[in-house]
Parts: sequence; structure tokens; C-alpha cells
Amino acid sequence: MSGQLSAPRGVIARHSLTGPLAGFDLVLLDSARSSSAAAEHQHPGAVLGYVLDGRLRFGINHETPHVVASGETFFEPKGALHTTNESVDADRPVRFLALLVVPAGSPLVGA
Repeated sequence: MSGQLSAPRGVIARHSLTGPLAGFDLVLLDSARSSSAAAEHQHPGAVLGYVLDGRLRFGINHETPHVVASGETFFEPKGALHTTNESVDADRPVRFLALLVVPAGSPLVGA
């Protein structure tokens, strides 16, 4: 799907937080990307990612992208524009877990 976000492999869990974090959800997502670039997008909260398999070309806010290899992490602060999100290898998708803290009930991706 060139230029589009690949469909998430799945939301593993979504839980409402309590106490000082009431009003937010914690979401664990299993996702995969091919070597075609995803459309620029934002998430409604912070994202912590962990690459399970492959190598992810990752960049935010039009900064120079860097490669995140299997076993490494990436971070997107709230409000960052995700400008690069694709597999480094044309013949191998990258698979990663993403942990998001988002406003309760919100979609996971915005324009």
C-alpha cells in the first residue's frame, strides 16, 4: 500500500488508566511495515516502540531518519509528526510492537 499506513496486525490490548492518568488509555499494538513509505501522520499521545523483526527506517518532524534494528527501541513524543516509517529491506517487512498512551477512546492515528 504505497503511501498509506499498513493495517495494524492488531491491537493486543487497550486499557483505561486510573489515578493521575485517568482519562488516558494504554494501548499495545503489533504492527508491520513494508518498504513502501507510510503517509505522514501523528499519534494523539506518546509512542514507545520495540522492533521484533527486521529493520525500521524511522524519523519524526522531518529530521534525518535513522535505522532501528531488531531488539532496539524508538520513541515519538506527543505531537511529533511521524515522517518516516518503513522497512529498510525491500524484500522483508519490519515487525514491531508499539505502546501508546492516548486520550481515552481516541483513534490511534490522526492526520
